[in-house]
Amino acid sequence: GISQRLGDFSWTVRATRDTATSDIRDGEFDQALEGLNTFEADELPDFWKASFAADRAVLSLYRGDDPGAADRALEAMSTFDDVADPQLRAGMDQYKSQVMQHAGRWEEAYELAMGIDLSTTGAGLYEAAQVAAWTKRLDWIEPVEEAVSEVAFRGRLADGTRMLTQAIAMALRGERTQAAGVFDELIALFEPIVLGFDLTMVRATYAMLVGRDHPAAVEAARDAHEWLVRTGSHGLMRMWAGGLPTATDSEATA
Repeated sequence: GISQRLGDFSWTVRATRDTATSDIRDGEFDQALEGLNTFEADELPDFWKASFAADRAVLSLYRGDDPGAADRALEAMSTFDDVADPQLRAGMDQYKSQVMQHAGRWEEAYELAMGIDLSTTGAGLYEAAQVAAWTKRLDWIEPVEEAVSEVAFRGRLADGTRMLTQAIAMALRGERTQAAGVFDELIALFEPIVLGFDLTMVRATYAMLVGRDHPAAVEAARDAHEWLVRTGSHGLMRMWAGGLPTATDSEATA
């Protein structure tokens, strides 16, 4: 009947969008764009229309081919500001916090991430930790440390959030060698389970905080740079420049 056909269509749209967002985070931009262009805008309900528009803008943001991409992404995401479903709201707020970071709206990104309901997900703490790292704000990582110690989430991604927070806090306190050890453990944990974007961000954060005079940090910077070049992520290269190899690094490892 009609309801079944509508249900099938909704499932197809959701599956297409889920695949496209995974492709974006793995640097498969052409494949992601092909998926996002599967449907005409007038075929989609407002919710999915805004979701697809946000994803296209984020793809452009990562590629660095549209100066207005962050604003377009945030405008599309504003559609979800009044969403009642806590799971959906948490996911969209995490997504919005990521884009705010790329737009240099650090305080807003941090506040939004820290406000994500911890009974729903711990993902807000992961974003807040990254904001604290790239702004080098010890006073911002300390509330994340406290919250991470209190949440009851289990699993490798939860462990990764705790390790990331610990490594950032150590680095910001000047404990670079200890931080490098935790970052190495985190990368080993993440390599089999996360997509290229997330692994590359951790590597760039590692190099930026620990310092590219540290041998392991130089390797992390080089690995991050290799992924960004291979995927054509020029926007991310600008965003994470502080954690990528310098000309001196390149000469030393050539």
